[in-house]
Amino acid sequence: MQDSPYYLWRHGHWTECSAACGEGERKRQVGCYNKSSGKQVDDYNCPQKSKPHSKEVCKSQPCASWRSSEWSACSTSCGQGVMRRKVQCVDSSNQDQVDEKYCLDPRPVEEVPCYATSGCVTPSSYSWRTSRWSECSAACGRGTRRRVVECYNELNQPGRSCDMSTKPE
Repeated sequence: MQDSPYYLWRHGHWTECSAACGEGERKRQVGCYNKSSGKQVDDYNCPQKSKPHSKEVCKSQPCASWRSSEWSACSTSCGQGVMRRKVQCVDSSNQDQVDEKYCLDPRPVEEVPCYATSGCVTPSSYSWRTSRWSECSAACGRGTRRRVVECYNELNQPGRSCDMSTKPE
């Protein structure tokens, strides 16, 4: 059927996409009109092959969310360090990475502090250390000499675990 000399299809504007993100649908009014009077008539008067679509699929921005990897091990085995993870904004429908502007929630942290002790050397023994004796307090006669006696472990850390019965004078 050729275009009708008396009737024609008219259509309105498309509606907004039905989905705020991802795939949705948009619609418009389509009708058959009499060319001379401009009045709407039954659709069977217009050629069906040339009828414009009244709805179609639409895609707006991706529906996206944050995806985070597992936390890494602490960056050190003894003391203060950091744990890291990878954070990406991904399309919820196919898990493809998308621009971060599509992830509306706050971005998760990628780095947190950690404190590890697994690699720390545990002091196993403490012992007394002494300084040299000082000079005698008197040049002649009775005087005193002094020295410092302290308890340390093999990591050169002071402690209180030395045996008091073996403390030197």
